[in-house]
Amino acid sequence: MGTAVPCPHCFFPGVSEYRTWWLSLTTFLVLVGTLVLLIFIGEALRQAFDPQK
Repeated sequence: MGTAVPCPHCFFPGVSEYRTWWLSLTTFLVLVGTLVLLIFIGEALRQAFDPQK
């Protein structure tokens, strides 16, 4: 009369796919690199246009 217990892989189908770990690592490194470059560019622009110089 009851329902069957759903398997955990039905809710998170990508959890069992550990063979593609480099996709997460590559995405993380690209995001970190972009943020670091944006911070350096912002600091350089702030120093270049600083009226206190």
